[in-house]
Amino acid sequence: MNAKSTQTDKEPTVRRGRPEIVDEFSHLPVSRQRKWQLRQMAKGGCRICGQTAISGGYCLKHLVHEREYSAERFGCKRENLNCKSRLMEKQMETQSARWEA
Repeated sequence: MNAKSTQTDKEPTVRRGRPEIVDEFSHLPVSRQRKWQLRQMAKGGCRICGQTAISGGYCLKHLVHEREYSAERFGCKRENLNCKSRLMEKQMETQSARWEA
């Protein structure tokens, strides 16, 4: 008898841990974080936190953050007071004020 064992002598190994997600993003050559973002955007969620997206793949909180960040990054001096994120902010403030009163 040969002391070396061959590959066919071994029993199949059992996979442990979380099962692999198989969907349209599984085969893409991107990081797992980017795949998560793509899955969230496909479901209609925010690409950062997963809450319901309002516009551009962001929830209200991250839409406001992106607006402020991009204005600072590009050196904008003026503010567009009628942009979608500002109007949504005002609407949310008035709704919360109604509940408090």
